[in-house]
Amino acid sequence: MLVAVEFGGEWRATMRPDSGVDLVMVTQVDGEDPLLFARRFLRKVITIVAQGADVVSAVLVVAATFDLRHLEARCAIARTVLRSFRRETRRELYLVEPRNAKPDCLAHLLAIAEGLTDNASSDCRIRVGYATLSQDEASNVQPAMTSGA
Repeated sequence: MLVAVEFGGEWRATMRPDSGVDLVMVTQVDGEDPLLFARRFLRKVITIVAQGADVVSAVLVVAATFDLRHLEARCAIARTVLRSFRRETRRELYLVEPRNAKPDCLAHLLAIAEGLTDNASSDCRIRVGYATLSQDEASNVQPAMTSGA
């Protein structure tokens, strides 16, 4: 499981991979430009894939902050993840906002997800929202968007 956590994002202990799946986390440091963080995440993904790892799931944990640079970085991170998924495989990408974020934050993540499903290179399921990674809140899960290969 690849995880990108923006500075100010909320990572919970319940957000963990299944047994036997490694967790690789890249976190943004305070003051780091969002696009530099995205590039650092890209370098980590390239390294992992070059070593022969099979990426089965990924999570982008965002902060409540929203501006153009954050939007660009979030899109770059999500596209990087989708490109790391093998064709004709069922993989999942989670886009997760902070628990107490304004509704606009979730709306922006939904818009990113909708844009990603067009011309996706893998059979990827994109799940959006804080509740998607919480088994105790499964009834609150946003409808998943699926893209065809």
